Amino acid sequence: MEDKNAGLRTLWLILAVDLVITAIEFGGWFFSKSLLLGSNFFSGNYDAVLVTLNIWGLKQENQGHSRAANRIAWWSDVALATGCLIILILGAHAALKNDEVLTRGWLIPAIGFFAGAVNLACAFAIDAHSSINAQSARLKFYVGSAIGFGTGTNGLVILLFNLPKLDAVISALLALGVILAVIRRLNIQKEQEGLQELSRVSQVLSMRAR
Repeated sequence: MEDKNAGLRTLWLILAVDLVITAIEFGGWFFSKSLLLGSNFFSGNYDAVLVTLNIWGLKQENQGHSRAANRIAWWSDVALATGCLIILILGAHAALKNDEVLTRGWLIPAIGFFAGAVNLACAFAIDAHSSINAQSARLKFYVGSAIGFGTGTNGLVILLFNLPKLDAVISALLALGVILAVIRRLNIQKEQEGLQELSRVSQVLSMRAR
């Protein structure tokens, strides 16, 4: 029990750190007009929602499947796809404009690398052996770390070679990739829910037959 409580406290602390990083990414998006940092901001919000679900799942892990958890996960995915659709539209529009789309471009690599490093530290701080929800949360921070380091690297290329439009192009492609990934995950979840419902009905019929 103490190990589980320690795992919960760790996830709550890491969630707070994630929200701080997400706020920094929002500030970077606001001041630099970088759609890459805007994409990171939406992804950070999504991760915060999912880590919150993992905290809930860690509490409920031994109490069976929860339909409410599935619904919340579904709507959080839809919210992510909606945010990425906005980024996709803004990115396509910015890429077609003739004027530059960035200010304070140095914020992109600075915040990107910083967010990547913090997410990686958070991933290592999670005890992945404690539960499946802890493993899920750790995976999210590994992904966040990869996105952060990728943003930092692209930001350096944009800054060093004076290619502000690359920010819009990469942001649009990243948003499209996330939207496709969300659609794929929702389809998988739908199939899993169907199988779970069949299993539940089978169990009920089996109990009645006895």
